Amino acid sequence: MSTKKLSIEQRLSLAAKTKPKKKSKKLSSPVPEVDPKQDDISGSRSRSVLSVVSGSELEADSTASPNTTTIFDEIFPDGYDSLSNSELLERLAPELQRLRDGLVAATKSLEDERSKRPVGATEDASLLRLLKEKDLEIAQLRKEKDDLSKNEVKHTNIIQGMIKKEAKLADSMQDLEGKLSDKTAAVKEMERELSKVRQELDQRNKKLFNLESELKSTRETHQKLEKEYSGIKEQLKLCQADVNSTELKLEALKEDNAEQKRLLIEKYDQLKATSNSEITRLEGILESLRLENETLTHGGKLDSAENSQYKELLLQYETVQKEFQKSKDSWVKNEFSINEKIQVLETKLNELERINAELTEKCTYYENDKHRIYAELNASNQRNEESNIRQLQLENELKKCSDNLSSLRDDYSLLQDKFEMQKRQLEARMSKMGDNSTRVDYFSANSAVTEGTSFKDYTPIDETPFPVDLPTSDDASLRSIPGSDIPEEAADLNANRKSSTESNPASHAFTGPSAPPVALNHRNAHLISKLSSELRRLEAESLALKELNRNLEDEKSRAKEEIIQLLEENQSVKALRTSKDELQSEFKSLAAKQEKVLQLLGEKSERVEELENDVKDLNELIHMQVQQMVELQEAARK
Repeated sequence: MSTKKLSIEQRLSLAAKTKPKKKSKKLSSPVPEVDPKQDDISGSRSRSVLSVVSGSELEADSTASPNTTTIFDEIFPDGYDSLSNSELLERLAPELQRLRDGLVAATKSLEDERSKRPVGATEDASLLRLLKEKDLEIAQLRKEKDDLSKNEVKHTNIIQGMIKKEAKLADSMQDLEGKLSDKTAAVKEMERELSKVRQELDQRNKKLFNLESELKSTRETHQKLEKEYSGIKEQLKLCQADVNSTELKLEALKEDNAEQKRLLIEKYDQLKATSNSEITRLEGILESLRLENETLTHGGKLDSAENSQYKELLLQYETVQKEFQKSKDSWVKNEFSINEKIQVLETKLNELERINAELTEKCTYYENDKHRIYAELNASNQRNEESNIRQLQLENELKKCSDNLSSLRDDYSLLQDKFEMQKRQLEARMSKMGDNSTRVDYFSANSAVTEGTSFKDYTPIDETPFPVDLPTSDDASLRSIPGSDIPEEAADLNANRKSSTESNPASHAFTGPSAPPVALNHRNAHLISKLSSELRRLEAESLALKELNRNLEDEKSRAKEEIIQLLEENQSVKALRTSKDELQSEFKSLAAKQEKVLQLLGEKSERVEELENDVKDLNELIHMQVQQMVELQEAARK
């Protein structure tokens, strides 16, 4: 470059020969100043700026002197693509300093030369005017050179600071990426747990639906049983009224029968005693008359006195015979009346037997109904126990699910707070740095993570069912009482009959017609004893049914209390539903916030594009300035 350097006289002559207006216009073009607001640019753009500058300088050097070696070839013989920003600045700094010193020396020499020349030695006015213009241009270039050096130092410091910030941000981004991966894994784990909780809730809802159907069926069966129970109570009342009326009738019949039996027995005993005494007296008289008749017949003829006595005896015999016949007729009449009374009693007993048969049929029907109701109650009790066990299990599982849900909500709120804090920190760092590309990626990733934690798949928790618990009562108290008890009246009557027949063995010929009434009386006594035993059994059954009624009422009251408890539990389930709705509303609000954040990110991305356009414009301005500097250097060489 020193060999090609021209002297001052040659340079002045060349400047005079060229077109001064066009050259001065080109050199005196105002250099655009650098906006101080554009100093804070990204460090990643520095290499592209230097490449543009170097390319423009190389083009300028090649156009200016094609046969000479360019400045960049001398400074960077191996190329500058593999060098960093700091190395590029270090190599360019001495060359720029040398150019600046050369310009300063040239200006000083021109000033000295001009000061040494006399005033009359100037060539002409045009040359002086040209020198003044050149001086002004040199001063302006010197000022621009100082500004460029200041801007260069400032940009160098900014680039170094941005390189350090970039390293720090890279480290912080790595840390944040690690934390983000941890949080993403935690959120995925929470999503898996939430899916499990949703599946468990679906299963619980299915179980609750099944239990509700069972509860409805149990309520229907309970209502049917209550209706049947009310019908049975009405029937029991009717039966109790029938039993009471029958008992009253039986008591009246018993009293009448006992009174008639007593009167008949007394009359029978009196007739028997009188007839026995009369028969014995008449038999004695007949025997004495027979003996007298025999003596008379054996003795021959009777005298008149004896004949008269015999006639008197015959008359007495006839009278006795008539009395005997009368007594016999009266006995037959009495026997006939007794038989009529016995027939009346038999008809009454038949009526009582018919009533007893009807009552036994009703009792068997009620017994069958009772066994059927017991079977239904046993089945309902079994279902009730199963449903109670299921209810306890579901309550425990629901409690576990509520605890898990509360813990998940706490974890979610904690992660949301951490996410908001890290987002604010990252926004602050990125606003300082000016680069928003990594921020967009970070918020897009976090928005994808937070969108996964949705609570919209929760299903309502329906009401928990319950069956009616009615324990069965023991039916041992309703067993039939055997009818082998014989009342005391019948036993006394039988004993009197045996004693009377044994005390009078000679009267069997006369008591033959009285055998059927004795058998009928024995049969009637047996039927009455059997009927009384059946009445006692019916009374025991009625007492047992009353006890069963009380037990059923107690069980009904307990079932109502259980219904109230289950209604309270349904209120707790409704509270869980409201909490679930609140969580869904919170999730919707978070989704709206995320949409707002995405909108802000879109606006900031547009701002980034605008900044990139401004950087491009700045690069073009720097390229123009460097091109002008190169032109000035070429002009200084010439």
